[in-house]
Amino acid sequence: MSADILPTQVLRSSKPLVVIHPSYRNRYALLPNLIIQNTFVPIYATVQTPNATWQVLWQLLAQATSEQIGLGLRTLPDGAPPEVAAQQLCEALGAHSAYLIVLDAADRLQQDSCRPFLAMLVQQLPRHSKIILIGRAWLADLLKQVSAEAVACLPVLEPSMLFDYSALPADVRLLEVYAHAGGRVLVNGAEVNNWEGQLPRILFHFFVDHGIATRDEIFQTFWSELPLREATNVFHVTKRKVHQILGFDLTVYQNGYYCLAPEIELRYDTTRFLELIQQSDAAEPEQAIPLLESAVRLYRNDFLRGLNGGWIEARRAALRNQLAEAFGALARLYEGAERDVQAIGAYERGLAIQPYREDWARNLMSLYAKHKQARRGITVFERLERALQKQMGKVKLDKRTQELAAKLRRML
Repeated sequence: MSADILPTQVLRSSKPLVVIHPSYRNRYALLPNLIIQNTFVPIYATVQTPNATWQVLWQLLAQATSEQIGLGLRTLPDGAPPEVAAQQLCEALGAHSAYLIVLDAADRLQQDSCRPFLAMLVQQLPRHSKIILIGRAWLADLLKQVSAEAVACLPVLEPSMLFDYSALPADVRLLEVYAHAGGRVLVNGAEVNNWEGQLPRILFHFFVDHGIATRDEIFQTFWSELPLREATNVFHVTKRKVHQILGFDLTVYQNGYYCLAPEIELRYDTTRFLELIQQSDAAEPEQAIPLLESAVRLYRNDFLRGLNGGWIEARRAALRNQLAEAFGALARLYEGAERDVQAIGAYERGLAIQPYREDWARNLMSLYAKHKQARRGITVFERLERALQKQMGKVKLDKRTQELAAKLRRML
């Protein structure tokens, strides 16, 4: 489902709660379309205070309705529960137009306090009005009190790892791992922040990245210098800590292997990145381009940047090379589609990782020559010479590359 058709499609539906994925880079660009393309009167509020209670949320919404649409809310009775507050807001809105309540930074709300308020708000919201929630850290928890039929997540873009949390079965543990976005980990949409040290975090990522491993592989990776008994103790203590942090067992032991537990639904950006590249290899050019574009978008940063370890550094280097190859393939496809500007950008990004690739450099030089940008073409040639000198200790360039460089110099 493409993001450009979502505003009209979703807001014409009967679903009162719309959740905009906070990892969607263009999430704020959706809001004007949601408002302009429909007849809603917007009410916008952003949660500024961490762990905000429902009373804070109520005051925030009361202030927003007063300042933005001139609608005052009655003072709540002393000791009124959150459900009464939500019902009062719905009653006040009911006599007026269809409203679009946009609640930004909703992940700052205190779950136990605000869950009853939001659940009642969704249930009692006047017909044609809607709530837009930007956040997802406790959507699964909210859905225990709100029917999944009342919720729409947008955008749902599986290649970009933007999932429909409202469609998750109750017994599934959705584990999202973003090794290329700082090593973020989410369980059913809630982020795991406290790892109690680096070792549990690194062991967790080892299991996720490998999927299956023997005890010997694990010990050689982490505790090769320790006696077997001591390594065994440290391993089991660390593994138990990982399970405590997550709230469930990450692995099971079967036939001599540690494997990810079968009830876990893993969504892993590294795996998805490699799958998209593999799919592009077998696809026609018009299908391969969007596959590769999705792949390189997933690579927001180097693998587990900020974490150290031999296996991490080896994996990081291999994935950087995969990224470079993806840019090279994408550049060639852009060239074939006569999308020269995009081809130039892709070649430049690929060469930033593998500066010694003469074939990419020559193609890029040709594009610069084609577009009368001789100085940039010469710069590419000079970078290539330096890279080959550094890597091989000598420069031996293809005759075609040398002739192209001479042509670019004549153009100056």
